[in-house]
Amino acid sequence: MNRAILTAFAVLMLAVPRTAPATDLPEIPFEFYTLENGLEVILHEDHSTPMVGFNVWYHVGSKNERPGRSGFAHLFEHMMFQGSEHQDGEYLQMIQGLGGLVNGSTNEDRTNYWEIVPPSRLEATLLLEADRMGWLLPAMTEEKLANQQDVVRNERRQSEGRPYSSFWLNFNEEFYPAGHPYDHSVIGIHEDLENATLEDVKDFFRTYYTPTNATISISGDFDPAQTKEWIEKYFAEIPPGKPVQEVDVWIPELTGEKRLAFQDRVQLKRLTYSWHTPPFYHDGDADIDFAAAILGSGRTSRLYKRLVHQDKLAQSVSFRQESQQIVSVAILEVTLSPGADQAAVERIVDEELARFAKEGPTKRELDRVRNGYEARFVKDVQRIGSWGGINDRLNRYNHYLGTPDYFRQDFERYSSRTAESVRSQSARWLGKNRMLTVISPFPDVRAVATANVDRTTLPTPTDDTPFVTPALARTRLENGLELMVLEHRELPLVRMELTFRSGSAAESADREGLCDVAAGMLMEGTRSHDKFEFQDELDFLGTDAWVWTGHDRSVMGMQSLRKHLGASLDLVAEALLEPAFDEAEFTSDKERRVVDIRRESEQPQTVANKVTRRMMFGADHPYGRLGSGTVASMEAIQLAEAREFAKTHFVPGNATMILVGDLTLAEAEVEVRRALKAWKGDAPAAPAIAKPEPRTERAVYLVDKPGDSQSTVSIAQFGIPRNHEDWETVF
Repeated sequence: MNRAILTAFAVLMLAVPRTAPATDLPEIPFEFYTLENGLEVILHEDHSTPMVGFNVWYHVGSKNERPGRSGFAHLFEHMMFQGSEHQDGEYLQMIQGLGGLVNGSTNEDRTNYWEIVPPSRLEATLLLEADRMGWLLPAMTEEKLANQQDVVRNERRQSEGRPYSSFWLNFNEEFYPAGHPYDHSVIGIHEDLENATLEDVKDFFRTYYTPTNATISISGDFDPAQTKEWIEKYFAEIPPGKPVQEVDVWIPELTGEKRLAFQDRVQLKRLTYSWHTPPFYHDGDADIDFAAAILGSGRTSRLYKRLVHQDKLAQSVSFRQESQQIVSVAILEVTLSPGADQAAVERIVDEELARFAKEGPTKRELDRVRNGYEARFVKDVQRIGSWGGINDRLNRYNHYLGTPDYFRQDFERYSSRTAESVRSQSARWLGKNRMLTVISPFPDVRAVATANVDRTTLPTPTDDTPFVTPALARTRLENGLELMVLEHRELPLVRMELTFRSGSAAESADREGLCDVAAGMLMEGTRSHDKFEFQDELDFLGTDAWVWTGHDRSVMGMQSLRKHLGASLDLVAEALLEPAFDEAEFTSDKERRVVDIRRESEQPQTVANKVTRRMMFGADHPYGRLGSGTVASMEAIQLAEAREFAKTHFVPGNATMILVGDLTLAEAEVEVRRALKAWKGDAPAAPAIAKPEPRTERAVYLVDKPGDSQSTVSIAQFGIPRNHEDWETVF
């Protein structure tokens, strides 16, 4: 049973400026209702001509495509012409055989199809449209997909051959941030189109080409009661689809001017200015249409008269707004005359935009553009179908506004524009926050003939420039710290790495992760500064600091400006000598680590690494662990244990400090002795690490990760130890 029928009338008799007589708009009466499966229906009778227009909007465009699947909506526009289960033939030929016209189009927001047929062919048209809405997939084949992939890719190649196309094929990627629904072109890229599988395409159809995501609009010479019976007969049994989630509004923010440069096979340079503007039918949308028309549309526009007629710097000027669902775009194109000064053109564009933002349009400019829009409103409703006809207009209102009843309001939003509204909206949207693209002709370059060259024989190499190993100066300080310095005077920077000869191999099996926890606590605040104050001190100096741990070593690192080396080393000393080991920070850090450990099972690569080590070395071997710990070991670690580990292992007798940068060994000794004079401690006993049992045969282990879409393969074998004489040669 149909839902309650809504009948609405969009009408008439709207007054335009007082300088012109009122315009009698034609009536656009329509009937709007929804089938039980969610299909929306708009009916408009017009018996003046014995023709009927059918129009369907699927509420899917390139904005609905997933990454790596660009061009699917446009590809589907073509696939829908390939026949369906019960009418498996070329759809174009079938409609033409009924004496009708047919076409379709795709943009960022929607896909539409329309036919204009004699009234006696309306039922056949409804059957065909219903069959491809409900029964397209059974007739879809690999052959049909491959055929239309080639067609669409050929369309893209044709676009690539047009002048200035190098810019437009990359416009969306440059103008919108990654992740924005409009961040890719409607036509798609070759790789995505070529990689589309039949199942990909079927899944796209099941999601978007459903009654709940479609609206049909019929205008012309038809019998409403009979037509509703046919609609029920052919469309009602098509299963509804799932709700489609949409982005409502997302207006990106450009900060300043983003400039791009392209070269193309063109003769004249072109400047293209692009601005983000309000979405379709939102406040300011109509004002920007007016501003674009006054500034750069036609020979009476300001920029045409200034650049083309007066200063003769440009061959052509065009300014338009492309209104869209999520955010619109205003585009000004200036094609320069041969030899024109680009800087002068940019200066004039900025002058005219600034003047317009300050003064707004004149009364005559405003009336001229308003009258033009009024005339187009009346002219457009001469047609019942095709793009821009009555049924397409009603479908457009329903798509963007949720109701077909907007004809009167649409007219009013243009007739009510004022000089101030146009000026203020232009000042808001058409400023310096924009993208400017300069498309220049390819330079006149060519290959030239050279002497005969034997390209089959490689030239004899000259002597290689010998690599001279930098001199590494070293000493050992009184507290046992080994100090090494490598002078590198190119920049006033110093990088320090303080390496301790203790890592996760020094912890017990039931305290896995202890080394990493102890090292991490060094950066969690001191007795003088909490962790935020400590980090603020580093940031104030422009110094980066970090810690990390491995199986055999732990590292505290730092990089600073040479002039701040002393102050930066003071902070390192504070972390080593006065670590706070605060109970609250320790508890918080452990809780975070436990959550991270539990999440490791989500990461296939981490699971593979962990299992590989366990299988190679054994669960009890120090190298059989990743070092991050387990939930059980992490929960067992106590604050006193972490403090004791740091006190035992992070001592000068167990460490080597390497400084690389703008200083000598003598200078380093002075700074390090001063900062770390109170740092004491001998090296602890090195952990006994057993040599793992050698592998005598291959083994394969399988780890099940339910729901994962891809396999991760890890291949491992034992290598030579790090201190082997052949290490550098092998690795």
